[in-house]
Amino acid sequence: MKKILVFLLVALLCLPSCAGIGDDLPETEKAVISGDEEIHTDFDGVYLTLDSVGETSLSVTWHNDTDLEILFGEGYSVEILLFDGTWNPVLKDSIAFDAIAMLLPPDGEIEKGYSLKPFDISEKGTYRLLCEFWHGGNTYNTWVEFDVVE
Repeated sequence: MKKILVFLLVALLCLPSCAGIGDDLPETEKAVISGDEEIHTDFDGVYLTLDSVGETSLSVTWHNDTDLEILFGEGYSVEILLFDGTWNPVLKDSIAFDAIAMLLPPDGEIEKGYSLKPFDISEKGTYRLLCEFWHGGNTYNTWVEFDVVE
């Protein structure tokens, strides 16, 4: 277990980063509403649910319905769904994340908030908050979708 934690911490420290998040970013003028309630994950039993959504932030709950310890970090991305079914990142400003791993215990839940300010969500459409997590030296993704309407 020590080797896995050391590997994950080294991997997190080696992630590329940019300048920090600014608090003076303009607010979006679009209304954000919640999207579907489906579970989206690469690893059965570990997923996100959308608790609340606003114009500048999302609140989610991380769920671990397994008997395994899961690690996740501060990093995340916001992407828009294109007409061809692919996802495209919508980062408008530089963003950096602390290289901190958080433990999601077996059968546990953790609430977490994410800022939308560094992302361009000015277009109507379906977006997703995409987060990575780790178990057994492997990286997995989970996400929640939400819609932006006028």
